Amino acid sequence: MTIELHTRRPFGAREEDVDGWHVVRVTGDVDGHTGGMLPTLVMYAVRRGAQQVCLDLTAVERLDRSGVEAVRRCSGAARFAGGELSVLEPEDPALASALEDAAVATRPRRPSRAR
Repeated sequence: MTIELHTRRPFGAREEDVDGWHVVRVTGDVDGHTGGMLPTLVMYAVRRGAQQVCLDLTAVERLDRSGVEAVRRCSGAARFAGGELSVLEPEDPALASALEDAAVATRPRRPSRAR
């Protein structure tokens, strides 16, 4: 199943299954207006049967403090729903550093075609 979500703000999320992983590809801005959708998308993916969810942030263009906190909540949402989360960090080194500074764990385990 493929689901796409877009908002009026520069944000998008596309879900698809790749090599046994449920990948949520996020684009645009992850901030106080859009970030709250991420934990919900992760939790719903697990509740629909995904055991391994990959939050792909490689195409995120902007990530503020609220967005970082939303990404942090995704791991808890996945565990609460009974799944596991892997995070692919943004390609922008400054955004990747913001996640690292906030102790958001990115994992090497990911679907082979996630990028």
